[in-house]
Amino acid sequence: MALASAMALISAVSPVVAADSVGKVLLSTGQTQARAADGTVRPLARRDAVVADDTLETAADSQLQVRMIDNAIIALTPESVFQLKTYQFNAQRPQDGQAFMELVKGGMRTLSGQIGKSDPASYQLETPVASIGIRGTHYQLLYCDLRCARDFNSQEGLAGGVYSGAIGIRPHGANSQEQVVSSPHFFFIDRHTGRLTLLDAPPPMLRGLVPAGDVSAEVQRMLDTGVLPVRGDHLSQPEVLSKEPCDRCNSSGNTNTSSSETSVAD
Repeated sequence: MALASAMALISAVSPVVAADSVGKVLLSTGQTQARAADGTVRPLARRDAVVADDTLETAADSQLQVRMIDNAIIALTPESVFQLKTYQFNAQRPQDGQAFMELVKGGMRTLSGQIGKSDPASYQLETPVASIGIRGTHYQLLYCDLRCARDFNSQEGLAGGVYSGAIGIRPHGANSQEQVVSSPHFFFIDRHTGRLTLLDAPPPMLRGLVPAGDVSAEVQRMLDTGVLPVRGDHLSQPEVLSKEPCDRCNSSGNTNTSSSETSVAD
């Protein structure tokens, strides 16, 4: 009876332990949280696990970086909502991996991992404006909603930049065709018309978020050191991400003993 009570208590305190983790938090600043499929909300801190079906949320002046089980890195900007619909990966059979996600609100920057390398169809990111596929990629997206459009004298739509590789973009609409955007290009998709415009410079809503200086050199430095700045050229010290593989993603990691403002540098 005592053992049963103890197990019930552990389950109540750490419900994520029973689920299969698909990534772990590398960095959390401000207020970030995961909303489970049943509506349960838990705050996120460094080393916390995330699971498939989690919806990751960041408040104003908050950021979140997660390393996934295939070593992809996902970094969310403030006031973002991002859902991990399906995320499956087995290192013994990497070709069977699947990643289906949705950027509901806000912005993100990501460096893709093993999923999608052998079969691009196994990776798909939905947004309110378009579906995104990859070709082995480092890219950035920002969904510009009505408030954003007013702030930047723009239309509502999806802004993005490709810093390495290429992405396939299929704007929502009955007759839309996939269009491939490769580095180093930026783009904007009008939400109402579905029109994709290629740009040589970042659209206004992305300025201050893109990497400073030589993007190709920054990408190589990131690959070598595990650095993924998400706040752009006003970032004096980019966040340093641990290069360790996600071999502890199956633990809850709910230590919560260190400040969530601290970057990971194990």
